[in-house]
Amino acid sequence: MHEASLALNIYDILKEEMKKHENSKLCKVFIDIGEFTHIDPETLEFAFNITIKDSEFEGTKLDIKRIPLILGCNECKNEFSAEDMIFVCPNCKSKSVEVLKGREFRITELEID
Repeated sequence: MHEASLALNIYDILKEEMKKHENSKLCKVFIDIGEFTHIDPETLEFAFNITIKDSEFEGTKLDIKRIPLILGCNECKNEFSAEDMIFVCPNCKSKSVEVLKGREFRITELEID
């Protein structure tokens, strides 16, 4: 379960960031997670809640946005979603494709009171 180590990394980032906001309360953390990362949002949220228990961030909520897997064809330049993880261009049937979106894992915003 790599979500547990990711939750610890998020916690460390938040501790560092909140040093800039003394005497403020962190309410919500907005995170983008790409489908190609294979990170389970529910498991990450569970691990995060365990990580922040009895800490200064207890009660902080995660707001997770899933980013779909989008591929680009190197032959015809078509962009398409790969919902079934099929890496073949539906337009020209080329297998020469690259991931354009879906690898994201980032904190995008903090809601601070």
